[in-house]
Amino acid sequence: MNAVGEISLSSDQDLQHILSLINADIWVKRLVTSRAYGFHHSVAHFEDSLDDGVEGITTYFLGTCVAWCVWVTTQKRNSKFATTKGLIFSQPTKKPLLNTGKPISLKFLDCLEFFRGEFGSSLSLPFVLAVYTFSWIEDDLVNSLDRVRDVIKLTGHGDSVHEPDLEMSMDSQNPMATARKMGATHDIIINASKHVDIVIPLLDYLVRQGATVPKERTSLSILSAVELLRRQVESAGKQCQYLGNRSRNQSEVLFAYLTHEDSASNMKIADASRALAEAASRDTSSMKTVAVWTMAFLPATFLAALFSIPSMGWVEPEKFWVCWACVIPTTIVTFTLWAGITQRRQITKLMRSVREKDPEKGGNIYGHLPSPTR
Repeated sequence: MNAVGEISLSSDQDLQHILSLINADIWVKRLVTSRAYGFHHSVAHFEDSLDDGVEGITTYFLGTCVAWCVWVTTQKRNSKFATTKGLIFSQPTKKPLLNTGKPISLKFLDCLEFFRGEFGSSLSLPFVLAVYTFSWIEDDLVNSLDRVRDVIKLTGHGDSVHEPDLEMSMDSQNPMATARKMGATHDIIINASKHVDIVIPLLDYLVRQGATVPKERTSLSILSAVELLRRQVESAGKQCQYLGNRSRNQSEVLFAYLTHEDSASNMKIADASRALAEAASRDTSSMKTVAVWTMAFLPATFLAALFSIPSMGWVEPEKFWVCWACVIPTTIVTFTLWAGITQRRQITKLMRSVREKDPEKGGNIYGHLPSPTR
């Protein structure tokens, strides 16, 4: 590792220029700008060189959710040594990733510094990238396991090792916030599983490439570490499946709890609505009673006021019966009109049902009477 620097790119021309400085193939630019995932590499191609004859140049790309790495290995045919130049593009973010407290670029530089003594082989840089990617995958899984266990303590639904915390029950927490937390944890586990599938092809390529490089101490040390790292990555893949199932189960429990809470709220709303409907029905009955009594006394009140006018000449006691003769029919007509207006639908339905009882008589309600003989 000769030099490490950090630059800021502001345009495609800057990106093209920096890629050309390390002799990277043109296809890498598309992968970087599209933020592609996965491990890709080109077939080694040979070009004429001015100093040492023919060179073999291979371009590599590793894309993850937090950084994209490009490196080029130049192998001179007349030499057993190779030159590796690399670039790492990190997402611009002000928030440190995971619990490291450092941005991705600084975290990667720490990893490079840790393996400084192993940079004597063309396998060194891809090996460090694999270790670096696996390190934050492992951190994600550890954090996810802690979150799943915290939710198990709240829901009480899980293995018997972690009993539910009675002092921190679901009722005292915000179930919606807990559900969002569980959903975010499930996304992190899925993302970790995706990157496990990215690291394994990189490690397999290191094993295949190790058979073609000189068997110096550094290459042998890296190849022996690759086997151990691959087993750890495979174990992380199984851990992703295990945590994915557990987080999914807890999400279902939270969903059932939220559904139960919604049902309880709906029942309370239904009870309140029923109480309001009953109160409204009682108010309607009271208003209807007042209206009926008003109709009953309104004609008599009006006629009494009318007959009390002195100019009408109805003040003699013997003419009192005339008032009742007008009040009773008027009251009957008033109630008849009210029933015809308010109960029109029921009256129409009754008449229709009477007609349908005897269709052969043409709907004559008196059809049961015998026809007169001639």
